[in-house]
Amino acid sequence: MEKQHELLQKILAWSERQDTIRVMILAGSLTREDNTADDLSDLDIGVYATDHEYYGDTDQWMQEIAPVWMYLPLKSDKDTPSRLVIFEGGVKVDFLFYPLEVLDERVKDLPDIFHLGYKVLIDKDNLTEKLQPPAFKPLPAKKPTEKEFIALVEEFWFEAYHIAKYIKRGDLWSVKSRDWGVKELLRRMIEWYEKSIHGWDYDTRHLGVGMKKWVEPEIWEELYTIFAHFDVVDSSKTLQATIVLFRKVAKQTAQKLNYAYPEEVDEQISTYINSLLS
Repeated sequence: MEKQHELLQKILAWSERQDTIRVMILAGSLTREDNTADDLSDLDIGVYATDHEYYGDTDQWMQEIAPVWMYLPLKSDKDTPSRLVIFEGGVKVDFLFYPLEVLDERVKDLPDIFHLGYKVLIDKDNLTEKLQPPAFKPLPAKKPTEKEFIALVEEFWFEAYHIAKYIKRGDLWSVKSRDWGVKELLRRMIEWYEKSIHGWDYDTRHLGVGMKKWVEPEIWEELYTIFAHFDVVDSSKTLQATIVLFRKVAKQTAQKLNYAYPEEVDEQISTYINSLLS
């Protein structure tokens, strides 16, 4: 991770020259205890400044750090200015700019991402002294209610129904477009299943990041069977494999949570899908 550390030193040197920047805090994979960072890891940096909006109104400051390949100007929650910057050499830095008073909120209620790990890079006024130390584990997730569980299962079958129709029509772009929604529903069910086994503070990361490390090995092996080529026959085969895996994980999750699985919806929609794909 030599490139990340070199760029971080340049960012620190730049921030020391900026009077308006009073605090900088690093979060993300480079601050976690589980050593998930690698040579491709991003830098996630929160910048707390007396004039935080300046960094969202101008882009000249990025070139003062290092040559820039490209960047995206965005605003996150509460209109927080952010810049997602890819610097020369390929290192990406996500900058989020906050007013100083946000630190008071951080002291009262540590952000979820900080519970996983953080490091104060700069504190010119000792404003972070009262921050809780990181626990290096996520806060417990909220267990889904039975209504939420059933809603996800029914949404899965609703989407699978549409995929089968697009396959029947040979409308492959629509198959691919809709299929990712189904995979996201599967991912959420897998997360619930893993947490129902290991506890609701079990770290399933986000959006499937690092899945091989936190998912059950037999589920990981089945994931190899659920992604298709741009092809009708392969799309049909992998939709069926996705259904088999989802049904298995959802029923096991229902058993762990003592919830009902909507068998009638499964039977009706899967029978219809089979009739289209046979």
